[in-house]
Amino acid sequence: MNGHGPKKDEVSELREQLEALGAKPEYIKKQIDAMSHHSDFEIFRENMPVIAWFSEVRHLLKFWGGRYQGLDVSAVQADAQMSERQFSPKEYVLLRKLATFISNELNDKAAS
Repeated sequence: MNGHGPKKDEVSELREQLEALGAKPEYIKKQIDAMSHHSDFEIFRENMPVIAWFSEVRHLLKFWGGRYQGLDVSAVQADAQMSERQFSPKEYVLLRKLATFISNELNDKAAS
């Protein structure tokens, strides 16, 4: 996934419109910051198997001490065996990286 924030011309256009309406600088900054947190992203074709796999095992994220701790690896292994899922070592590493990223994002969001 590649995150893409708002384009510079979009930010400039929003700033100009809000200034023309007489918005205060604090309000303009708040709107631009909010715009930066809502971005489109691209999923590369080669990552789709891992994205699909994660969507099937996302409920196996461990939650302890008020924080997401990543995937329960034993549960993922059991799920893969029971469902006869075939995967490469690279796909497994990518699954763990994706789960770590998502865990961190959820923890950051909960903290703010």
